Amino acid sequence: MLDQKAFLDQIPGYSAEQMTLNMMIYFLIVIGGFILTAFFYVMTLQKTTQFGILKALGTKASYIAMSIVAQVVVISLISIIISVGITLLLPSVLPDAMPFELSLSTIVTYSLIFFIVALIGSLLSMWRINKVDPLDAIRGGDE
Repeated sequence: MLDQKAFLDQIPGYSAEQMTLNMMIYFLIVIGGFILTAFFYVMTLQKTTQFGILKALGTKASYIAMSIVAQVVVISLISIIISVGITLLLPSVLPDAMPFELSLSTIVTYSLIFFIVALIGSLLSMWRINKVDPLDAIRGGDE
């Protein structure tokens, strides 16, 4: 009697197929990380004047950075909730003949990875905030 893993390992091409699928998942995580980083960075660039005014008024950079982290957390959690909801509803839309199974551990793992990647992506925005000169930001950076 073979267990499931031993049975799947005997199927020709199964391990190569799994390796290809896993590689696509890893690349999607990396690409998603770049997109998230760019999104949060552009969001920060659009608010440079506001950050300069806040710094001119005496607001600490750490407070502004925590504000950015809070925004990243809220946006990431909302997107995770929406995507997990769609994923859980997907089997009810797919035909019964189409096998689709996603374990809770897989959903939690990739949700955590997405959340961590989003937080890491926000580091570039925080670096930009720390470099904002209040006078240049208020002037619009023309000079």
